[in-house]
Amino acid sequence: MVFLTLDDLDNFFRRYAKQQGFGIVKAGGAYKQEKGKTLNERRNCTWKCESGGKPDARIRVSSRLLNGVSGKGVKMANRKTKKVGCPVMLHAKVTKDGKWQIRNVVLQHQNHEPVPSISKYISMFHREDLNAVRRRLFQHHDEGVSIPQIHSALAAERNGVENFPVSERKLRNVVDKEKRLKMMEGDANAMAAYFHRMTMERRAEDEKQADADSARFCHQLVSDFPIERVFQKIYTSAKFVEVQQECMKNLYVSIVGCEVVDENVLEYTIEDRVWVRDPNTRKDVPTRRKREYEVKYNSNSYEAWCVCKLMESSGIICRHIIAIFEKNDVEEVHDMFILRRWRKD
Repeated sequence: MVFLTLDDLDNFFRRYAKQQGFGIVKAGGAYKQEKGKTLNERRNCTWKCESGGKPDARIRVSSRLLNGVSGKGVKMANRKTKKVGCPVMLHAKVTKDGKWQIRNVVLQHQNHEPVPSISKYISMFHREDLNAVRRRLFQHHDEGVSIPQIHSALAAERNGVENFPVSERKLRNVVDKEKRLKMMEGDANAMAAYFHRMTMERRAEDEKQADADSARFCHQLVSDFPIERVFQKIYTSAKFVEVQQECMKNLYVSIVGCEVVDENVLEYTIEDRVWVRDPNTRKDVPTRRKREYEVKYNSNSYEAWCVCKLMESSGIICRHIIAIFEKNDVEEVHDMFILRRWRKD
């Protein structure tokens, strides 16, 4: 494909990415050279999926960037990241007649799945959509039309709220920045009603944003357990972090016994450290004390039950069951360990 200008090509790929539900970045390019000088004119350009590249797994300790486990207990660089090594890219070069020609393109995503419905939460598209309605927003607001009415009217033009990328809260924030609401001194009721409404709107919007972030961002893996990778794909960001904590605590777990209790059913004895909550860091840390746990495992159905009852109390697979799954090379997770309320979908 050939485009007249770089902007035409950039807009084309942006529209495609928005329809598919992923962000893009200009990852590189070269400028024209003339008589040994670099001109302010590109001769090629590369765009990549925002989820391309590798995450930064380092942590900062005393102004130094380190990898791995350090300090008291278990620590890791567990920042949320979009970087999962996705290979999607587009490369184009300028032809002799000054047009832009696509020379290489990869459109098959890996390690993440774009979701078209969350495009409105991707910052590059959100800013574009907000700027597009800014003029009409102020025009209608100055005429006395309320924010909910303006939002409904703009959404109706997009065939419904689900297709309109700008929330009512965002419209209200734009108006507030330009024109602060004037409240009569002593009008406590009006003020309380205003802040209550804003709090409710913020809570609903934050929940939507959290759902969108779970689909776009992912935490890098902290182990090579196949079980961790399964939960990375299906669980929300906040709950997946809890699974990762159990994976890391597996470092202190060891299998010390095994008995056959029935056909296809084994009972393992697991030795583990006693973990306590540090009141200063509010994180679990291991003590020198140890205790044993029993885990029953069905090798036919991949079901398992641990006496620690973490699954029953918190809805999270425990490190003891993870150890048994790793021992038996289990790569599939039984439905009993996947709760619907924690899924991304």
